[in-house]
Amino acid sequence: MAQLAAAPAGSVTLGSSHWQKQYAEAMEVYSGFDDDSLLHGFRLRAGLPAPGRPLTGWCARDSSMVLGQFLSTLAMFGAAQGDDDAIRQKAARLTEGWAQTFGLSGFSDLDHRMSPGGHYAFDKFVGGFTDVGSLLGVDTAYDALRELTTAGERYLDCSNVPASPVPALHSGRAGEWYTLSENLYRAAVATGDDRYRAFGDVWNYDHYWDGFRDTDRPADVWGVHAYSHLNTFGGAITSFGITGDADRLAIARNAYDFFTQTQCYATGGFGPAERIQPYGSLPASLDRRMDGFEAPCGSWAAFKLARELILQTGDGRYGAWIERLFYNGIGAALPTRPDGSHFYYADYRPTGAVKARARDTFCCCAGTYGQAVASYPGLVFFVDDRSVYVNLFTPAQIVHAAGGDEVRVRIETEYPLRPAVRVHVSIPRPMRFRLALRIPTGTGSIGPVRVGGDEVVATTQERGWLIVDREWTAGAHVVDFEVALDWHEEPIDEDHPDRYALMRGPAVYVLDAWRHEPLPGAPWPDDDTADGREDRGGVAHAVEQRGGPYEAALRPYFEIPEGWSYRMYFDRSPHAHPIY
Repeated sequence: MAQLAAAPAGSVTLGSSHWQKQYAEAMEVYSGFDDDSLLHGFRLRAGLPAPGRPLTGWCARDSSMVLGQFLSTLAMFGAAQGDDDAIRQKAARLTEGWAQTFGLSGFSDLDHRMSPGGHYAFDKFVGGFTDVGSLLGVDTAYDALRELTTAGERYLDCSNVPASPVPALHSGRAGEWYTLSENLYRAAVATGDDRYRAFGDVWNYDHYWDGFRDTDRPADVWGVHAYSHLNTFGGAITSFGITGDADRLAIARNAYDFFTQTQCYATGGFGPAERIQPYGSLPASLDRRMDGFEAPCGSWAAFKLARELILQTGDGRYGAWIERLFYNGIGAALPTRPDGSHFYYADYRPTGAVKARARDTFCCCAGTYGQAVASYPGLVFFVDDRSVYVNLFTPAQIVHAAGGDEVRVRIETEYPLRPAVRVHVSIPRPMRFRLALRIPTGTGSIGPVRVGGDEVVATTQERGWLIVDREWTAGAHVVDFEVALDWHEEPIDEDHPDRYALMRGPAVYVLDAWRHEPLPGAPWPDDDTADGREDRGGVAHAVEQRGGPYEAALRPYFEIPEGWSYRMYFDRSPHAHPIY
């Protein structure tokens, strides 16, 4: 089994695109939150001077719900900026300010929202301090990590009651205790201290994980909290990276297949009403729920699991879920604002949906939005000693030390709006080098690969990658190819083919619902009407006759702004009657 390596922090920059703009806006917002306001509640309870203003919403008491995740976000943004020290200094100030209050007020700082014992906040702070220490080199973060872990070992409730499909226990008791192992294992790797590994073992969710050991279709897993139960498999795959336990890898693989094959909408989103659904129930969920998917939280959990599976197995197929969510999940979310308002639920109802913000501020998704967006540079490329693996076809550049030489790979494209992709490869001296392109799943394919305009080069397929393996001359090379962007219908599941979304390549397209025509079905439900489609500046249009002419406009879901009504899912044989 061939492993890959993550692109080193700071080696990747994003080029101009919708997602680079989202990344830059998020970095500005998260680096702009006021330090004193984030620390206000902690300082007040510790009896210290508390300048700034209290936060609002879920963080009205203190910022326990998000501060750990904000620290992780700042660490990823700061590491990507290289020599820009402003974000590093901010993360250090927040870490040191929190540590000062913790020493005075004790573990009660964490006893907020996740009673008993503050498991949720503990978990996020462990992750935040680990990232600030390992990515930014802030040693005081490791000091805070040790102090926090000492308190956790003493005070956290370890009864570990599994989740069950009832409201009081849908995330277990204490709530989401089973997510703690991942960040503690990460702390063990970052510090080399087995203490964190031992405490991580306390939170392994064998009661749930064992159901996925031998199958990707387990029984009796319904009704529990969807995001956190995906998140727990981050602990399983991280455990495999430490121990090499093949069962943990099998569990993570099967969990990936279970979610992507039975729980996901076309967008890659999952978990209506925040619950794991019985097989075959997704179609009905669209008629009953507007809370289709916790977009920031769910995207973050899926990114982590899929990324680790790519790293541990080298298998490109795990990039498919990353791609779906990059374009249609977090990549289609509304941005977090400086006042703490943010996107929470993605709405996919067939009768009409809209993008809207959560009614509360500084909720869990305010924390994971930053983490998911800050992770973008680490999702585009993977590497080994003499290769660069392109996981996402989005404008970006990596500088990679291949065999000790600095190779630059830069992607230029308008994908997924246009199929053409150009990759600039800069080679310092004659050398053998591999460029690996992830092969899209489903209807996607990669056309002939040309180097220098005319030469069609030989390629091989390996574990979900199309490999260009050749002796390169020194200098700049241009690699051109196209990634298929076929229109296709994506059934909501295999048992309900007549309820489906319309996709072009990996991007979901939605119908502009601000129309007066009676449209009980899709704009083109079969091939007979497909020829009526045309592409006008990235917006697909169809003109048909169905009791009269109309024009339907379909736009990529990621381009839909706040408050704009749309329809994502359609029924081939609708029961609704036209309205006259």
